[in-house]
Amino acid sequence: MAYKPHFLPVTPGGRYVNECLQQRLRQSTGIEALQPVHRLDRVTAGLVLCSLNPETRALYHQLFKSRQIHKTYQAIAEVDGATSWVGREWEVRNRIEPSEQRFRMRITEGDANSYSVIRCVQQNGTRALFELHPVSGRRHQLRLHMQSLGWPILNDRYYPVLQPLSPDDYMRPLQLLSKGFEFTDPVTHEHRCIEYDGDLTLE
Repeated sequence: MAYKPHFLPVTPGGRYVNECLQQRLRQSTGIEALQPVHRLDRVTAGLVLCSLNPETRALYHQLFKSRQIHKTYQAIAEVDGATSWVGREWEVRNRIEPSEQRFRMRITEGDANSYSVIRCVQQNGTRALFELHPVSGRRHQLRLHMQSLGWPILNDRYYPVLQPLSPDDYMRPLQLLSKGFEFTDPVTHEHRCIEYDGDLTLE
C-alpha cells in the first residue's frame, strides 16, 4: 500500500514517464516487480494498493473486477449552508458513458452501470465533508455522482464545467481522497482493513 499525492500519475503515460507513483516506488524500494493493481485519477490523492509478486498479482486485480473490495473515499463540496446535511445518505445509480471529449465522462439515459453510496459526515457552514463508497468502478464515477447530487467536488476542473487548460495549481487540488480499503486477502485469506491516517479538512 502506498500514498499518492495530488497531480502524480499512478503509472507511466504520455508526458509522465518517470514522474509517476510506480516509478518512484521502484526507485525507492529497488523492487522492479512492484506494480499498482488499480488506478486513481492523476488529480486524486490517497492510498493505492500495490503488488510485489507477479505470480499472485492477478488475484488482487480480480478483487476490483469482482467488487470484492470495499473502497472508502472522502470529498469536500460546497453545500447550502442553511441546511444541515450531516448524517444524511444517498445511493446514486446512473449510466456513465464517455463524452465527446475522450478525457471526460457523462451521465446518460439507460440502464445504470454505476453505483455509489455517499454520506455527509461533517459540515462547516457552506462546506461539507462526504464519505463515499463506490460499489462499481467507472471512470470519474465519484466526481460525476457528486455532481449529480448538486455538489461538484471542490476544485474539480472537469465537472460540471470544463475549465481552460492551465498549469496544475498545487494550492487548489481536487478535494478527493482515497481513504481506505477493506477486503479478504486472496493469498492469506486474512481480513484486511487499511486506512490512511489523514483526512481532508474543512476550512
